[in-house]
Amino acid sequence: MLRFPQHIQSTYWQLRIDMSPIPPNFKFGTAVHPGQLKNNPRYRQILQEEFNLLIPENALKCGWVCQTPNTYNFQAADRIVEFAQQHNQAVRGHVLCWHMGYAPWMKKLTTLELEKVLRDYIFATVERYKGQCYAWDVISEAINDKGRPRPSIWSAIEGYIPKCFQWARQADPDAQLIYNVSFEKARSREPE
Repeated sequence: MLRFPQHIQSTYWQLRIDMSPIPPNFKFGTAVHPGQLKNNPRYRQILQEEFNLLIPENALKCGWVCQTPNTYNFQAADRIVEFAQQHNQAVRGHVLCWHMGYAPWMKKLTTLELEKVLRDYIFATVERYKGQCYAWDVISEAINDKGRPRPSIWSAIEGYIPKCFQWARQADPDAQLIYNVSFEKARSREPE
């Protein structure tokens, strides 16, 4: 059974009332959990009826796709994209490079090996979904609230942020490329 915390339930239903009908070019999306998509009919129904944009929650992150060396696992992401296509929904790819998105085996790599893994993963992923993902969150949360780089395995790669954008652009010149931000303090502060 799909359960939302009470504050989300009331917000969700209020949005449902306020957003109906959704203007044709307005994207109203949600992160999609592959296990819920596969096993929960009510979850699928809500996704189908209430959203026109789906964002794979974890299924496209490097640590999920590259769990073992030299192997890509796109099964969960394929299910999400297929579901979206069946229901005429847009897909935004999330996320190609996240400070916490890596597999444990990657910690043992040299900087050059790590760069090759990241580059190859970005090309393989973006090319696989070229024309199916209208946009990509290329980098997510690389900078903290104080404007400093977050500690990350990826920061060993010189210029990794612009390189990731360059690789994504080369893999799909037509996709929108996004830097995704999360503000930790903004979530915990009272409104001023």
